[in-house]
Amino acid sequence: MKSKVNNYIFFEQEWKSIEDAEGEGNKEMRETNISSDLTILVPLKDRVQYTRRLVNYLDFIECPYKLLFADGGQTPEAEELLQDKNNFLNLDYEYIRYPYDATLSDFHKKMASAVSKIQTPFTLLHDNDDFFVLETVQKCIDFLIKNSDHSSARGRNFDFHLSNEIYGQLYISREMWLEFPDSVIGENTTTRLLDQCSRFHANSHNVRRTKNLQATFELIEIIDFVNYRFAHQAESFLNVAWGKSNRKIEGIQLLHQGTAPSIGSNHFPPQEEWIKADYWKNDFIGMMDLCGAVIHYFDDISIEESRTIFADAYVNKLPDLKELLANRIEECKKEKINEDRIGNLLQCIKKSQNKEDIVAKGQTEVNISTEQELNALQFFLNSNNR
Repeated sequence: MKSKVNNYIFFEQEWKSIEDAEGEGNKEMRETNISSDLTILVPLKDRVQYTRRLVNYLDFIECPYKLLFADGGQTPEAEELLQDKNNFLNLDYEYIRYPYDATLSDFHKKMASAVSKIQTPFTLLHDNDDFFVLETVQKCIDFLIKNSDHSSARGRNFDFHLSNEIYGQLYISREMWLEFPDSVIGENTTTRLLDQCSRFHANSHNVRRTKNLQATFELIEIIDFVNYRFAHQAESFLNVAWGKSNRKIEGIQLLHQGTAPSIGSNHFPPQEEWIKADYWKNDFIGMMDLCGAVIHYFDDISIEESRTIFADAYVNKLPDLKELLANRIEECKKEKINEDRIGNLLQCIKKSQNKEDIVAKGQTEVNISTEQELNALQFFLNSNNR
C-alpha cells in the first residue's frame, strides 16, 4: 500500500521494535551516536499523553540529538515518566521541573532559564504533540554550519491527523506556510524585519543558533507580553533580526498535529477582536521597543526612527485590517519612550553578541531516510493503537 504527499511517495513496510529484534532480556544501554550540535527543547505543560507518545517514538528511532524537557505543568505525570532514564535507553535527555506555568510570564521565565542551559550550537524548539524528521533537521544543521550569515533554517511543514486522537492511522494533509515561500535574506536587520512584516511566517520551528535563541527569550522576558500572539510574533521577528532565515531546506521537517495549545486558545482571538483588546496597546509598544532596539543596535539608526520604521511596516502584516491597525499604531507612537526598558534591551543584545559561538562539529550521520522514518512513524502509531 502507498500514499502520496506532494512529490513524496511512502511505502508501508514491516518494522520490528529493538526488543523484538534483540530479545526482551537485553536492557543495556545501546551504543548511540549522540550529536553535540543540536538540542531539541521540548516545553511541557501537562498533556502527558503526548509526551509519552513522543519520547517512546524518539526512543524507538534512536534519536541522535540531545533532548531537554522543560516542565511547567501542574501534574507529576511527566516527571514520573521521565525521571528514570532506564526507561528510554536510546535517548540522551535532561528533565527539568519548573514552577507551574500559571501565567505567560511564568512560561517565558521557564523558557529563558531552559534555553540558557543548552550547550550545543543549535537548538530546535519542539511541541510535544508534533513530530520532526531527522534527515531534514540534519540538513538544516549542515546548512547553518556552512552559512554563518543565516540565523535559522527550516524544511517543509505539514499538518497531520490520526484515526484516533493519540495513535492510529497517520494522515498527512495540508502543507503549512505556502503563501510566502521565499526565504528572508535581506542584507541588514531593517530589511529583514520589513520583509517579515509583509511576508510573515512563524518560524519558531526553525533550527536556530542557540546564542540567538537565548537572547530572544531574555528579550521577551524583559518586555513581559500579556498576550501570547504578541510574544510568538516577537520570537519570529527576532529570529530574522539576528540573521537571514532559510525557508527552503529540501524535505519534510515537521508534522504538526495542531491540538489545543496548552498556553490557552484565548490568546489567539480573531484579528479584529485582538487589535481592539485592552492589552493590545501596551503589548504593541513593547513590540516597537523590541524591534526598534535590534534595528538601532545592528543598523545604527536612532531608536526613535527605528521604532517608527517597524511600526509603520507592521501595518502591512494585516492588509484586510489596515485602517484599524494604522489607527491603533498611531496611538502607540504618541506614547513616551520607556528609556529604561530600551536600555535593558540594548544591554541584553550587546551581551548576546559578545558571546563566543559554540563550534559545531558537523559529524552527525542520520542513518534513516525520510521515507524510512515516515514508515517507522506509521508503524509506531499503528502498533500502539490499542
